[in-house]
Amino acid sequence: TSSSIANTATLALTWLFGDTFDRRKLFLSSVCFWITCSLLSILLGSESFLIFVGFRSLASAATSVFGILIPVMFADIYEDRALGIALMCVTATDFFSSSVTGILSSWIVTSGILWQSGLLAGPLLVVPLVLSLMFTRSNFQTAIHFDHRRSVRKSFMNAFGIFSITSYMLLVAAFSLGFFNARSFLFWFPTMILNAWTAYPESFLGFSYTAVITFNSLTQMAGTLL
Repeated sequence: TSSSIANTATLALTWLFGDTFDRRKLFLSSVCFWITCSLLSILLGSESFLIFVGFRSLASAATSVFGILIPVMFADIYEDRALGIALMCVTATDFFSSSVTGILSSWIVTSGILWQSGLLAGPLLVVPLVLSLMFTRSNFQTAIHFDHRRSVRKSFMNAFGIFSITSYMLLVAAFSLGFFNARSFLFWFPTMILNAWTAYPESFLGFSYTAVITFNSLTQMAGTLL
């Protein structure tokens, strides 16, 4: 819940003031901030639930920033059909990674491994990508133009150049509901299944919790593709 609220607030602010910052620097900064907060939530939050939730919420806010910037930067780099393919790949990757994360988490919960192990994979896998973007010059770096004279006030006014304030508020509300819906499927729904599987294992025909979550994820994939 706190992550969804942080996502919504960050989305609204990034939409208004995102053009004030250099996109590449803002992207790399948000990814580094996400990695840092994710690791701190594991190191410092093991003894305090509030500290854990606080750092996870900050990390979630960072994901909202670079989640917004990725399609925008793709639009700076690609055109026409190539842009559509790139955006489709991002959507497919996000959906696939969410499904794999759910399956991995279900296995960790029932295998006796420390639950923090499931939180380490994402940040550690992204570190090499971030380092490669920081120390290499590529189209990703040179294709994005940034006006250093752009003021905060000008960025704020330009934010409503396409959408009205009402449209902006409705879009933020729609994304906010999407965040809460995603959290419900990634956390609350698996938790309900785990409670039911623990209390009434015979109702699941002897299948393990991981098998149940895997079947559910594959069903969602099939439904999405259809």
